[in-house]
Amino acid sequence: MGLAPLMFDRLAAAKEYEAMAGHNLMDCIECGSCAYICPANRPLAEAIKTGKAKLRAKKK
Repeated sequence: MGLAPLMFDRLAAAKEYEAMAGHNLMDCIECGSCAYICPANRPLAEAIKTGKAKLRAKKK
């Protein structure tokens, strides 16, 4: 799928939501497996949901 959950987390922290879209953010189905297997226990799924919400709000 070409998804990079850690990159999504970093870009969300920097509020770079447009860049998240460039990394195929909208292809994520938000299954949560990235957060489940993350050895650093980072809230990856939360960052993805936030990024998607910000992108959707921006398009309106």
